[in-house]
Amino acid sequence: TEGIVEFSLGRFPRDSKLSILDLCTGSGCIAAALATEFPNALITATDISSEALEVARENLAFATDRVDFYNSDLFGFIQDQGPRTKDPSFDLITSNPPYISEDDHCTLPPEVRDHEPYEALAAGRDGLAILRKIAQYAPSYINSGGWLVVEIGMGQARAVSEMFIETEQFSKILIERDLAGIERVVAAEKQ
Repeated sequence: TEGIVEFSLGRFPRDSKLSILDLCTGSGCIAAALATEFPNALITATDISSEALEVARENLAFATDRVDFYNSDLFGFIQDQGPRTKDPSFDLITSNPPYISEDDHCTLPPEVRDHEPYEALAAGRDGLAILRKIAQYAPSYINSGGWLVVEIGMGQARAVSEMFIETEQFSKILIERDLAGIERVVAAEKQ
């Protein structure tokens, strides 16, 4: 997840008054890092798991005046309640969604497979089910010049990039590698 944060830091000045959405926030580690690095940002953190959201609330206790939490499936909270800003668009949307395929889930190390909820790891037959939804709906909620930045699994960069291209909403799509040289982040700039 450090790739998402590092990429974001390279695109926006730290004193920016950003509106950030962190989808599938889980423990809130991306949201917490962004809240630390962008002290003027308003952040919305969502997760379908109420248990995960409670952990995120604890981890973001230092920034509760700037972070809203929604127990929501991706963008569902916007239709249900709307973000604090009442403007359902964001400068930065981040996500480290589940991206493991059903077949690969059983090959995960036991310390991961047996201790993390299945829904937090797996996303359909090819691992791309949630990323497809993000690609489909995110363009409606990103400001022009804003970025969508997602973590991906090994070997998924091309497929995710193509999803973003197919929306015809992004002017630039970049793939970032992690320290091991693995394509790990796909980022798209809204036209």
